[in-house]
Amino acid sequence: MKNKKNNNLKLLIAGKVRLLRQERRWTQSQLAKLLGLSQNRLSELERGQGSFSAENFLILLREFNLPVSYFAETKSASADQLQNALARLGAGHLLEVQDVLPSEELQDVLSVIKETIVDGKSSRQIAALAPVIVNHAGKISFGRLREDLERIGLGRRLAWVLDNTSEAVKFELDGVSLSRRQRILYRKTVTILERFLENWFLFASDQADKHDEVIDSSLVTPESIAEAREGNSPVSKKWNVISRMEIQDFIKALEAAHGQG
Repeated sequence: MKNKKNNNLKLLIAGKVRLLRQERRWTQSQLAKLLGLSQNRLSELERGQGSFSAENFLILLREFNLPVSYFAETKSASADQLQNALARLGAGHLLEVQDVLPSEELQDVLSVIKETIVDGKSSRQIAALAPVIVNHAGKISFGRLREDLERIGLGRRLAWVLDNTSEAVKFELDGVSLSRRQRILYRKTVTILERFLENWFLFASDQADKHDEVIDSSLVTPESIAEAREGNSPVSKKWNVISRMEIQDFIKALEAAHGQG
């Protein structure tokens, strides 16, 4: 039974990799070169005869700008479930979708943040993490979150989200009329995030892996990626991330959620 399940999973992954290659109109030779494999070996893997390595998966995720859940055997939480969870945890400007059952995977703030970053499809939901982080900054284990996401090669996505959130919160503190409670909460958030990110950036700066990571799912062609890289925000450049999203997107999410409070 176990062997049958493993074979089914290999065939599922093989089919998804083959489909990715065909959709981009790549030859097996082109994809094999990207993955550091021979064409014959890739042909075997695309037929389910063997397993791709973890490094192969990371290369595929980066090259094709995919969420980690793309290769999952089971479906992750739906976009509607994720939106409802974000709204419940502080992104009150997001309308809750009616008649959607809550997901068992989205019962706490850590899993909601992780799922939003891993999924990475909706820029509106990614920006909506800002008010969620502000509301729960003192309760979030950022170290654990970092470990979980770095384990699957998405640590810099988290750093990028936290840095954008920190900058957006500082902007709000300088120019927005906030209640005493909100101002205390915002200042606490900035202190927590800046301390965490400072230590992280010092470590990341010493790492040899400096490739750019494309986050925005709308960037699918070399031309669009090059254009986005040219207009990258300072935060995106700092963490070697390519995205059309800017700090202003996170500011708007904070302002919208603040208006609902």
